[in-house]
Amino acid sequence: MFHVYVLTFHVSFSFFIFIFHALLLLFSCFTPPFFFSLLLHFVRPDEGTDGALLNRARAMSTWALVIISKVCSLYAPFFLSSATNQVVAQEWQAAVTSIVSFCVLRFGSSFFRELQQIVYLKVKQQANIELAELAFGHVHKLSLHWHLTKQTGSVVKSMDRGTEAANTLISYLFLFLIPALAECLAVVILFFSEYRQWGLGVIVFVGVALYSIATIVITQWRKKFREATNKHDNEFHAKATDSIINFETVKYFTAEKFELERFRESVIKYQHYNTSTQFSLSILNCSQQLILYATLVGAMLLSGWAVVQGKMTIGGWVAVQSWVNTVFVPLNFLGTVYAMIVQALVDVRNLSELLNQSPDIVDMPNAKPITDEIKNTKEGAKVSFEHVYFSYPDQAAGRGINDASFTVPAGKTVAIVGHTGSGKVRGYRYMYIDRYRYRYRYRYRYIYIDRYRYMCIYM
Repeated sequence: MFHVYVLTFHVSFSFFIFIFHALLLLFSCFTPPFFFSLLLHFVRPDEGTDGALLNRARAMSTWALVIISKVCSLYAPFFLSSATNQVVAQEWQAAVTSIVSFCVLRFGSSFFRELQQIVYLKVKQQANIELAELAFGHVHKLSLHWHLTKQTGSVVKSMDRGTEAANTLISYLFLFLIPALAECLAVVILFFSEYRQWGLGVIVFVGVALYSIATIVITQWRKKFREATNKHDNEFHAKATDSIINFETVKYFTAEKFELERFRESVIKYQHYNTSTQFSLSILNCSQQLILYATLVGAMLLSGWAVVQGKMTIGGWVAVQSWVNTVFVPLNFLGTVYAMIVQALVDVRNLSELLNQSPDIVDMPNAKPITDEIKNTKEGAKVSFEHVYFSYPDQAAGRGINDASFTVPAGKTVAIVGHTGSGKVRGYRYMYIDRYRYRYRYRYRYIYIDRYRYMCIYM
């Protein structure tokens, strides 16, 4: 028995170390303020179409419904135990009450879980609106230089994926995985406190630990097969499409055999890795079922022996099976959930990095809007440049804009002419805001719109 407990301690300690390193690896990539500020929208949403108070009430109700669902799930086997003992004792009236109570609680567990999903829909909707608006507004505050050095498609994808990833983290990490692990811990404590069966608690805990470790390790191992499958799937479809589109070229060079060999090679690789993906999935399922039923056998043997010794009733033996199944059912999707959480963390990190970009130029604290006054005038506003200097880094001395001063009267047109690199485009870009503050050279400038100083920067 001593060796069993030593082995149990070693497995448990290894499990905690594994989980600690996994969490450390995942969360070390993030800046905590941005990470938690993104998730905070799902906990305390701002005022939306239904008002801030109602949205926050829904958010709190979401967590409350999760707790109620788990309490119903944990408490239901007690009535199953009572019903079994009452049927054995031929107490039919009491057994009916216990059976109905058991079924009501099991239904309540499913009902409150689905109700939580319904309530969470509005919370998710408002949080997604806030995150999308936050990211979109922040991108518009960044400089032109930042936009010119970034691919627009990747920026939009980061915004979309980051918003959806924050929802994925809340749904699968905080509303699914953590409550499932908490339920497992509650069952272990229940075996210790209610039945005084330390062995039962140890077996369930070790079983869940081994199940989690095996699922995560095999899922990571399967990842390379899935990536290779996708790669060769895209490859052979690309080759087929390219060859058919360029049908005439293939005929010109009589390259049908060459194209067929290229296509065949890609199909063979795809089928090879696709088979490996299916094989690895079977290994994952077999490993999970092996650990599950090994845990169930151990729990049934220990609880059955306790029944024989008179330390547990036959109803308790039946309830133990129910609790073990309850603990492992949510873990059937652990591999998928783990992969989704890891991907969501990466996407949230990308969105965090995007939001971490600081604008090059910001308004002065005492800046006042002037657009309304300009719009109210019939002719518009005059624009004045006073002593503006600018040159590109590779320009020779004296080239570019040197001490430019001119005025564009309200309602008039002024043409700026000059050779390439003299600053013609730069002149009108000054009008909305300078985006090359750190890339190009300039000394100082004053730009006025009407009687207001629009920009004044010394370098």
